[in-house]
Amino acid sequence: MAEITQNSPVEVPADIKLDVREFASSFMRELKEVDSHTRAVNEQCCIFRVPLNLREKDSTAYDPMIVSIGPYHRRKEHLIMMERRKQIIARGILHETPSDVIDKCFKKVRDLEKQARSYYEDDIDMQSEDFLKMMILDGLFIVVVLLCLRLNDDENWKKIMGRERTETNVEAWAGSCGTSYSGRMG
Repeated sequence: MAEITQNSPVEVPADIKLDVREFASSFMRELKEVDSHTRAVNEQCCIFRVPLNLREKDSTAYDPMIVSIGPYHRRKEHLIMMERRKQIIARGILHETPSDVIDKCFKKVRDLEKQARSYYEDDIDMQSEDFLKMMILDGLFIVVVLLCLRLNDDENWKKIMGRERTETNVEAWAGSCGTSYSGRMG
């Protein structure tokens, strides 16, 4: 068998004729027109939907089981209880917070809305007010859960999650949010 080098001629069957310049031009035009309905992915985009080919293998493997963070699954029936718990947590925190601090925080969240929306692959079909409420509720919830984990606060963990804190259910919670947990419980 002859050795193929970079300069070796490539034999092309006679019935295949390709004008490379025309092909490249046509191909580039097609790429420019690719699915004009799909939002262009910008440099900030980092939150994607699970591709259909992965979802087809196990349609529920990528769905949250306990709590939804962000807009993609927030209205699912089995997650509503945790949405209510997020509201209770927020009410408790905000009740103890001076109104001028709340105003500053809410203004900062409002100022970050456009940037936060740009992180998602899809356009998020939510009114501005609903999106901001979601960001605040989810953010406060995450902070409280992380504090419970850091402080080994089993009592508040149980109030928030509705179950005892064990390595297994912490891992399940983290997995349902699309993250992993490798900490040790105290």
